[in-house]
Amino acid sequence: MKRKTRNKIVVTVLLLGAAAVLIGGTLALILTAGTWKVKLKESQEKVCNKGWECSGTKYCCNQTITDFFKVYQFENLFAKRNFPVAKAVGFWDYQAFITAASLFENQGFCTTGGIDMQMMELCAFLGHVGAKTSCGYGVATGGPTAWGLCYNHEMSPDQGYCDDSYTQWPCVKGAEYYGRGAIPVYWGFIDEMNVIISHYQYYLDLMGFGRERSGLNLDCAEQAPFNPAPKKDDEQQPTGGQKPSG
Repeated sequence: MKRKTRNKIVVTVLLLGAAAVLIGGTLALILTAGTWKVKLKESQEKVCNKGWECSGTKYCCNQTITDFFKVYQFENLFAKRNFPVAKAVGFWDYQAFITAASLFENQGFCTTGGIDMQMMELCAFLGHVGAKTSCGYGVATGGPTAWGLCYNHEMSPDQGYCDDSYTQWPCVKGAEYYGRGAIPVYWGFIDEMNVIISHYQYYLDLMGFGRERSGLNLDCAEQAPFNPAPKKDDEQQPTGGQKPSG
């Protein structure tokens, strides 16, 4: 091979190598710039400040609870909470609820998904609360769903909710479990679930949203776990009548 030809090949290889380095460097710069743009976008994500109710996050840029849930609506949902037969007269009020909710609105509580989703989330939460604090019964004035926020604690706290024979998730030794607060602990999972759903739909009606828009899969009876943790080998149960080996 002539020296001139060999030199051309060497120069060509060097040029290709240099081009590869330049292209690689350019791609690296582009990728780096893209990464910085993403980080810059994240750091510049819009946040809003709506005073005491919601501030410092993107969720506060949406409507907050006080934008679509007013005092008169709270009074309509829980109109019988201060009747003489109620057990927590004067305890529950709109401002107390809004003050408590404001601690979570900047994390997305009732501030995501648009007004329809916000209304459904609010009524679902209040439906749970109303069902667990109701002193209504089948023939009570207005029906059982009209008596939410009647209680603020269980009237027989000496009745514990621990079962020593249930060993899969035992109670903490020495701890007492009974209903207190707005969402107390109860047995009777399916029955309680249906009561909660009925309150949720009742509140949707009172809010003018309508139970026909309450959504699908309201109960947990046929729902699969969203992200179930795999069982360990020693937790697997034998199937088909087989006895465990060993």
